[in-house]
Amino acid sequence: KFSAEYAQKMGIKSCESLLIYVLIGAFAARWDCIEAQSKRPKPPSPSPTPFINQTAAPVFKFVLDAAKAQYRVVLIDVRPPPSYLTGHITGALSIPAPAFDDPAALNVTLTLLPKDKVLMFYGSSSSDALKAARVVAKSSSVPPQTQVYLLNGGYAAWTAARYPVQAGAGIPAVQLVPAVQYKAEMDKALNESSLFLIDVREPAAYVAGRIAGAVNIPVINFDDRTKLNATLAAIPRNKTLMFYCTAGIISQRAATITAASGQFHVLTQMFVMEGGIGAWRGAGYPLVSG
Repeated sequence: KFSAEYAQKMGIKSCESLLIYVLIGAFAARWDCIEAQSKRPKPPSPSPTPFINQTAAPVFKFVLDAAKAQYRVVLIDVRPPPSYLTGHITGALSIPAPAFDDPAALNVTLTLLPKDKVLMFYGSSSSDALKAARVVAKSSSVPPQTQVYLLNGGYAAWTAARYPVQAGAGIPAVQLVPAVQYKAEMDKALNESSLFLIDVREPAAYVAGRIAGAVNIPVINFDDRTKLNATLAAIPRNKTLMFYCTAGIISQRAATITAASGQFHVLTQMFVMEGGIGAWRGAGYPLVSG
């Protein structure tokens, strides 16, 4: 009855016509709503982040060994320092879990973290390492294609499998690499403005022929304890440190002394060229003199 009366007032001759009228109006209102929603600014899509691969000890070890063979891994132990000192996976760096909660400490870690390495985490359990891995993975400084791995079961799972461990303090790893790999790492650091290249030979050898951009710090400055503190103070703390000498022997000693000083973050990258400048020259790479 109401529909019929309303139809008469509106000049609509039948309820069927009224129904069509109402449907058209409803459709128009719905269309206006859809159009208004389409014009609303869309929230930005979240930036992609690295996927965290949670793996059992055998897979974790397989990936670790493969990455080590290519000089492409950073292995991070997030347990408390006393646990790390008692025993840790060979080659692991100690960065305790609280360092990932402290903004200042985290900033230093992310600054020194290599951008082209496989990142591998473990802790006392899966949960503490997973939290640290997530913090790193979500940071804007880590590329989304970075491979990130987590050891399920933590250090206990590694030792239960009887895989190798070591004890002692965590210091930056000194990597002895062939000339080709050395140059690749040097070029990468140069592109990132993070290169500090050290020639530990005597001044006469340095002047006669050196790698462009190298700073001359003769090895005596590392061997002489009265000179060591001043020598280390002159070396930047936020750079990739690359050492070379004549044959790769004394530069390895200088790099090891630097790493063992305890004055550099465990993530500081340190490289020594296997075969020294002779290998560099043999690979056909240029030298400068004067």
